Amino acid sequence: MRVASQKGLTLIELVAALVLCSLMMTAVIGVLHTVVRQQRLWQRQGMSNTSPAPVLQMLRDDLINARGYLPESGGFRLLGLGRDSGLPGQIVYGVKTIGDTSVLVRRDSVTSQCLWVGCGGVEIQDLAISSGNRQREALADEPLAFASLAGGLPMIPEVFRLRCFDDRGRVLHEEVIEHHGF
Repeated sequence: MRVASQKGLTLIELVAALVLCSLMMTAVIGVLHTVVRQQRLWQRQGMSNTSPAPVLQMLRDDLINARGYLPESGGFRLLGLGRDSGLPGQIVYGVKTIGDTSVLVRRDSVTSQCLWVGCGGVEIQDLAISSGNRQREALADEPLAFASLAGGLPMIPEVFRLRCFDDRGRVLHEEVIEHHGF
């Protein structure tokens, strides 16, 4: 008599596989629970889990490419070459309130983008005022040249301090930028 070989799992092997699977699932659920709890804690504390570096680089590029600058309520207006297109145009940065959250918004002629949730403000301080401004002195005798270069807006300062605040008033970023001039 010949006994046919049987294929499959024994009851002991099946129970062992189920125990190992349940241990793995318990570990995965524990890690997932920790991640969700930490994310909620960050949100309650007003912290962002994304890097502000791309927003700051976009803001820096727009300021460096700007010719004209006009502070407005809750933000500022820039006139200069577009960051992506390289074409002249206006860019408006402003802090808008949506519900109980403040958001930094960037608008140009084509798009409107929400850049930073929890932004309390962006401040630009002219550092060239005390040391004299070579651009303004050079163009003082030619108001038409001033108007054409800056698009009718006041010229952007040669040297300025950029400060970014969160919605609690804490300074999150500060740097001094030297504008490339005209």
